[in-house]
Amino acid sequence: MKKLIVEKVAVVGAGAFGTALTKLAAQNSGVVYQLVRDAEVANKSNSTRCNKHLPTFKLPSNVYVTSSPAEALGKVGIIIWTVPASSCLEAAQHLGQWINHDSIV
Repeated sequence: MKKLIVEKVAVVGAGAFGTALTKLAAQNSGVVYQLVRDAEVANKSNSTRCNKHLPTFKLPSNVYVTSSPAEALGKVGIIIWTVPASSCLEAAQHLGQWINHDSIV
């Protein structure tokens, strides 16, 4: 069986589930962008390579945490959506303008 490797992946959401999927995606792609709402959280996660929801879970070096939808969603092949159902509609309405129509969500 051939392994499919996607060059760029985005994970929307930075809870425990989103962080676990970010790490899994990083093992199977070139670059992974994890989109968070807060720039301060992004900076801390990038500098510590950790997420507050999974503090012992180290983010691989090919993961970039960002609060910029344009940076995270602009040119990725796959978008993994981990936003809670209670916020899903609001997040989709806000982020839709940055999603590339060729991306798989």
